[in-house]
Amino acid sequence: MSIDASKSVTTISKLLNPKTISEQHKRQPATVTTKNSATIGTNVSLSQQTLTLLQTTEHDVNLDKVTQIKQAIAEGKLVVNSHKIADELIKQIQQDLGQ
Repeated sequence: MSIDASKSVTTISKLLNPKTISEQHKRQPATVTTKNSATIGTNVSLSQQTLTLLQTTEHDVNLDKVTQIKQAIAEGKLVVNSHKIADELIKQIQQDLGQ
């Protein structure tokens, strides 16, 4: 397994341009053309809470932690405990299954 340190991390809010979010308020209908050229339209709107969540970036990425990890990788000091990772994955799956 390798980690490509040259790729940047993108937060969800950066993926959605503010222009895109404001376009949601216009509520323009989407159209779909079928085989017989009939057009079907539908309106899709996001709640204010959803729009707020899409704009919030406070808790997306802990940049201090990312910097520490990058530095540890660069110095060859990063220690990965695969047993701990496996245990946490199993624990999460058990919680998801309600066990």
